Amino acid sequence: MRAQFANPDLLLVPGQFVTVVIAGDERKMRPVVPLGAVHQDREGKYVLLVGDDGKAILRRIMVSEQAGGNWIVDSGLEGEEMLIVEGLANIADGSAIKVLPVSDDSADRSASQSGASQ
Repeated sequence: MRAQFANPDLLLVPGQFVTVVIAGDERKMRPVVPLGAVHQDREGKYVLLVGDDGKAILRRIMVSEQAGGNWIVDSGLEGEEMLIVEGLANIADGSAIKVLPVSDDSADRSASQSGASQ
């Protein structure tokens, strides 16, 4: 790597080698959500979550990029929320919902659709 910088006090002489440590941005952990769980309307992207009262909650999110079959979420989710990923066609904000555990069959189907190897 080659870099140029000011040397007003002449502390470095031509031809001298130095070791430079460049600190980059620290990557923080961010939640990822399946592509199919993210919807978009005129106001932007959103997901539906399961509320403590068993009702659907619409949550606006900001995403940055795709990673495989998922969106990387920059804001709007903390990572501990329960996300609704199937049966979204009949659910609206405030709808009463029944939570079902993910079966091995649906997990295998989801993994194969996202391109993951088993």
